[in-house]
Amino acid sequence: MKKQHSILVALILALVVCSFTACSEGAPKKSGAVGTAIALGHGSCVTEVTVVVNGYGDPVKVQFDDIFPASNVYTNMALKKEGDTTEVVQVGTSSYFKYLRIGQKYFKADENGKYYEMGSASGKITDDLMTYYKTAEGTRWYYDSFLSGNLWICAESENGTEKDGVKLADKYKFNTSNGSMRKRYSRYWSTLGSGSIGQVSGLGFNGNMDMLENYLLAHGFDALASDDAIVLPKDSGTGYNVIGGVTTGATLSADTAIYLKTAKAAYENALAAQK
Repeated sequence: MKKQHSILVALILALVVCSFTACSEGAPKKSGAVGTAIALGHGSCVTEVTVVVNGYGDPVKVQFDDIFPASNVYTNMALKKEGDTTEVVQVGTSSYFKYLRIGQKYFKADENGKYYEMGSASGKITDDLMTYYKTAEGTRWYYDSFLSGNLWICAESENGTEKDGVKLADKYKFNTSNGSMRKRYSRYWSTLGSGSIGQVSGLGFNGNMDMLENYLLAHGFDALASDDAIVLPKDSGTGYNVIGGVTTGATLSADTAIYLKTAKAAYENALAAQK
């Protein structure tokens, strides 16, 4: 009887130890952890992907979006209101707002329509705006400025901030004729002339992004374990991407790898947020 009792006690102890050691390895971690990643994406937009994971590291939400670049704003004279005195630089048939503010930096368009930072040479961006914007540092700076709401078209004003002898006042915030700086909430790639925000017919931008999101939610990120799995195969004759056996030159297909790589980085950031 004593021997059987000893065996029973040993089994109970083993189960207790297991519950605190090896058996706990499969226990859930922090649920709802969020990871975000950005990259220079389609058409020089800032591609943004947010991933939310459950306690087991499975994605429960994947959100793709693109933020329009500054170039979509300063060449868009549709934003200029009637009677608006904001200065414009004319280059051939193209028009550019003369002064911009992004974050705490002010920019002025030259005679060629390129923007250069105004003010002190200390810490000044020496490249033109779009050259700097396309660097990793520049993309991050623009994205952070967007999140803080510091994207402004400026006008000369006696009450403004002086830069290089020019006093500037914020005039109005960046926007686009599509109705939003975020593609998800704009008229971009939908029925032309609809006047409605969001997608109206066909897949459009939102529909394509939804397909990518649904795939990752259904299959997880195991399929993206290596960069080789993200790079799409090319048709040897046309150089176009091959997706599911179909050769396509569609603009989104060329950037699918960017979207997926950014999503993978966001997923890894979400897992890191669980620790």
